[in-house]
Amino acid sequence: MAFEISESYAKSISCIKPFPFIIDKIQDQRTLNPPLPNELQIAIHSTGICGSDQHYFNHFANGDILVREPLSLGHESSGTVTSIGSDVPANKFKVGDRVALEVGIPCEECMYCKEGRYNICPKMSFRSSAKSFPHFQGTLQEAINAPSKWCHP
Repeated sequence: MAFEISESYAKSISCIKPFPFIIDKIQDQRTLNPPLPNELQIAIHSTGICGSDQHYFNHFANGDILVREPLSLGHESSGTVTSIGSDVPANKFKVGDRVALEVGIPCEECMYCKEGRYNICPKMSFRSSAKSFPHFQGTLQEAINAPSKWCHP
């Protein structure tokens, strides 16, 4: 079976209007660039919806973090590798592999990351988060690029 993302766009579901207005959920298209040298391109098959996604969906905010642009939700995901960056070790992944994605992407530079405790990295980035701007888009998309280090066969 061959897996291929033939276009440079991936469909996405986004929240686009802030509370207290009616929240529009739209299907849009996002540019999907080829994976960077250390990335995999993954066709998303499953995405879990957690509490933060529900807060963004229902209130356009998660606590005091407000959505300031269209935001794709979802970050607990799995899918199939469709393309592999040039620096990813050839024996680690192949096109067609099914993978689970790490929920957060750590900085890999702080003392916690260097000690192997990346799960408590203070600079952790989470998909479907409005904490940074531009927002780190979630995985309710047809395909995404993700660092190969944080993808698990």
